[in-house]
Amino acid sequence: MINGKEEFINAHRQLEEEIKKVGRDEAGIFIDGAFNPEAYFDTSPKVLWILKEAYGDPISYPELLVRKYDEFYANLICGVSRNTWKPISIISDCILRGCEEYNSGGDSSQEKAAFEESLNKIAFININKDSSYTGGRSINSNIQEAGSHYEKLLKKQIELLHPDIIICGNTFQFLREIYNRPEVIKEVQGEKYVDHYRIGKQIFLDPYHPGYTAYATCVSPGSSQQR
Repeated sequence: MINGKEEFINAHRQLEEEIKKVGRDEAGIFIDGAFNPEAYFDTSPKVLWILKEAYGDPISYPELLVRKYDEFYANLICGVSRNTWKPISIISDCILRGCEEYNSGGDSSQEKAAFEESLNKIAFININKDSSYTGGRSINSNIQEAGSHYEKLLKKQIELLHPDIIICGNTFQFLREIYNRPEVIKEVQGEKYVDHYRIGKQIFLDPYHPGYTAYATCVSPGSSQQR
C-alpha cells in the first residue's frame, strides 16, 4: 500500500524503469502512466485512460507533456493523432471540471491552457508498449499478444494508479480475465448508456474509441448511472 505522495512518485518512477527493461523492440517503448505523478496523486477523481497501442517512434508521454507541452499540443492534440488526443483532452477536462459541457466555440488559447492543466492530472496507458506493427489500424491478436507480455506490469500500473474512473478504448476485452469477467452494463432503468462495469468502487467505461461519440462519457463517481 502506498503511504504518501513521495512513495507514490518513487514507485511510479521505478515502474517506468521496470517496463523499459522488458520492452520487445530495440527502438524502445512508449513510456506511459501518470503524466505528472505529483499532480495525479493530488487529484480527485483520478482518471485513467487505457488504449490499445501507438505507432511511430516511441516517446515518453509524461516527459513530452510536462517538458514540451507546445510540441505535445501541436503533434498529438492538433496533429495526426487529433482524433484520439483531442477527445481525450476534452473528456478529461470536462470530468475534472464536474462534467461541465464542452464549449467548442471557446478561445483556443484558453482551451490549450485548460487541456494542459487537466492532462497533467490524469494517467494514460497502452496495452501494447511497443510501436504498432500495423500502423494506425490495430489488430486484436497483436494486442492480445502484447497484453500477455506486459500483463504483470499492466496490473501493477493499474494498481499503483488506483483510478476512480477508467476509460477504455475498446480495451476492456483484454482486461476481463483480470477482473473475473464481470457483466457489462448497457442500460439502466430503460435508458441506454455506453458499455460500462462497476468493479468495487471503480467505474470502467468501454466506448469503442475516444473518437467515437455516439454516447456521452460524463461520469459521476457516486452514481450508479454513467454515460
